[in-house]
Amino acid sequence: MQMKVKCTGEKPSYADKYAAGLDLRTNESVIIYPKENIIKKIKKIVNKILGKEVEQLLNIVDIKSQLAMEIPEGYFGMIVARSGLSFKYQIKLINDVGIVDSNFRGDIGIRLINEGKELYTIEKGDRVAQMILIPYIQPVLAYVYELSETDRGTNGFGSTGK
Repeated sequence: MQMKVKCTGEKPSYADKYAAGLDLRTNESVIIYPKENIIKKIKKIVNKILGKEVEQLLNIVDIKSQLAMEIPEGYFGMIVARSGLSFKYQIKLINDVGIVDSNFRGDIGIRLINEGKELYTIEKGDRVAQMILIPYIQPVLAYVYELSETDRGTNGFGSTGK
């Protein structure tokens, strides 16, 4: 299978022939501040509400991917965090998982959050997220008044045990 990729910045790539996730890279250097540092900074610059200083208070950054794709019909791209960034530094996707539909042709957005205790610098070209292509089925919906019964029934979270 082949997928068309339009990229005006750092090119995505697979780490090796066994990698399921296509590594997405940043096109600029950015600093993501930790939550704890934000409160300290807010106190210091309460009267300064303009320009870059306010943006730097956020522990959330938008990464410019400069990347669009023509995902094959019947597939979607699932954007997930890189496990190393999440585990070692608590840098995660703000929405945990992103979905890129096959008919989307725009710039793929990557929004990261620093849930750690230290600021983290992302350098241009760093791998910041992964996209996994996944086939899907879109069933025809049949609206009904009742569903079949099961042993679990309507029991929710934790109802199947530990």
